[in-house]
Amino acid sequence: MDKTAKLTAQLVFECIQDLHNREIPVTRERLAARFGVAMMVVDHHIKQLLSSDRIIKVRAGLYAPKFVEPQSRAVSTTFLNNGYIKLEIGDDVLQLTPTESRWIARAMAGLVGA
Repeated sequence: MDKTAKLTAQLVFECIQDLHNREIPVTRERLAARFGVAMMVVDHHIKQLLSSDRIIKVRAGLYAPKFVEPQSRAVSTTFLNNGYIKLEIGDDVLQLTPTESRWIARAMAGLVGA
């Protein structure tokens, strides 16, 4: 595939992301109108994006970008002598009071095993 085709596929992908983020249904007709190209050009790039797993087919004729969960960061918990807890997630550090720790524990309890 030449450089122009890659650029066009990338533009189609970025347009799909933009429309999806603005909660506008992403259809082949809307993409063809946006770029002013024939439907077969849009179909070609949609097939490429589907096969490369960058977009998903929501239902017939409706597409959305595939959600990719960010890579998990390292998590560390340190219990301090004064009852505080130091919670480190990646580069972020929180020093929690005992009350704050209980609030977070209650909030996260429903997520255990999820």
